[in-house]
Amino acid sequence: MGIKLFLIRHGQTLWNKDGRYQGDKDIGLTRVGFKQARLAAKYLSKVDFSNIYSSLLRRAIDTANIINKTKNLKIIARENLKEINFGKWEGMKFDQINRMFHDDYQNWLADPYNNCPTGGESFKQVKERAV
Repeated sequence: MGIKLFLIRHGQTLWNKDGRYQGDKDIGLTRVGFKQARLAAKYLSKVDFSNIYSSLLRRAIDTANIINKTKNLKIIARENLKEINFGKWEGMKFDQINRMFHDDYQNWLADPYNNCPTGGESFKQVKERAV
């Protein structure tokens, strides 16, 4: 039997709600984000799995803890699972980035696998770090 992998994104954060680029900055969940995590936990409550992995970010750990309430497993928190580093774009809105870092932003939009956000990391770098 093969491995089944469930990838669960953390619930909403304030930066998600505000339309801000959020990567590896440690922004916590909103009330809606906690509700979303509880919904994910309900969905997964009847699914058997043996491990829960999370990044070290509070929003991911909080989501994992909520899911884990019915599982009672050890959460394995790993630095290499953190989100992409958006560099100077962290916390900025899309239009601000396009205005202040236009060329870098357009290059990244055209090929995020190979191009980096200003001062950040490419999808390729994230893949190499996470795998």
